[in-house]
Amino acid sequence: MKQTLPDAALPAWNAYLAMEASKREHFSYLEELETKYKYGGSRTIAESMHLEGLLKKHDKQVAAFRQAIKTLQAEDAGAHQALIEHITMLNAEPKASS
Repeated sequence: MKQTLPDAALPAWNAYLAMEASKREHFSYLEELETKYKYGGSRTIAESMHLEGLLKKHDKQVAAFRQAIKTLQAEDAGAHQALIEHITMLNAEPKASS
């Protein structure tokens, strides 16, 4: 996908990317724990705390993205629309199988 976003949309775009990265990090660790304890056992306190920390990090990234998109919408409706279209196109692309 090739699209150039307006400069005004870049802070919100970067916030979106950070939010997606934190989501992947959280789910990846969760999957790692699910695999580790597939046949029994339970998470250690350290593992649970780390997982909780990843979720909190993601929650902060979600809040930052919400604020960035809200600010963008208020300041530059055209850039906001371009970003929404960009994200929509990105999410519509077929994902590679793992």
